[in-house]
Amino acid sequence: MAERIDLHIHTEESVCSTFGFPDLRERIRSMSLKLATVTDHGTVKACLKLKKELKEVLIIPGIEVTAQEGDFIVFTGDEDYLKSLGAFIGSVKDLRRDESTVVIWAHPRTPHRFLWTEPSPQKSLIDRVLPLVDGLEIFNGHILEMTAQGFIMPLYYKNLAAMAEVGKVALTAGSDTHTGKSFMKCWTEIEVEVKSERDFVNAIRNRKTHPNFDPEFYDLDPQALLNGH
Repeated sequence: MAERIDLHIHTEESVCSTFGFPDLRERIRSMSLKLATVTDHGTVKACLKLKKELKEVLIIPGIEVTAQEGDFIVFTGDEDYLKSLGAFIGSVKDLRRDESTVVIWAHPRTPHRFLWTEPSPQKSLIDRVLPLVDGLEIFNGHILEMTAQGFIMPLYYKNLAAMAEVGKVALTAGSDTHTGKSFMKCWTEIEVEVKSERDFVNAIRNRKTHPNFDPEFYDLDPQALLNGH
């Protein structure tokens, strides 16, 4: 059975979030999760603390950074490298990608907040970014909520899936929770056994992922969105 992991989570270490660390820790325990991460903005403090306190869970260290081309999530077992990204300023091309590190393009977006039909403002941006990432976040909790409200068209998801296929990158999903309410309501299924951080990195690099979400929570159908409906 594929293991589920929410690949986009913010705790109160992110200035935009109120999701407390103790709450996150206990939810992971109560759900008996085998894999977990934290992807705070500019800090790995909560993620590394989780790693120390939940020895029974494989914690994948991660961080979200804002680059010139948008937001990106970096996963690696190299904790010193993640710490060095705390004050990151630059382009996605400046982010490291190697056998131990992967980069996910978080919620690719247009400059317009409403009625998105394209996954990026222009083709040139897609052409620049896709060769520089290992994965693309197709389902994001905030974006799904806006879709349910009619602000984002289903074609957005079909376009993202097509982008991932062209770029031969993995598709991922995460709740992007800032309060804890949506934690694990949007997740990535890892289709191979993951016993180490390197196994996780390889799963992303080899596209052994399946994005999914709770259709009742978001009042949407995952497969319908992937088909642009």
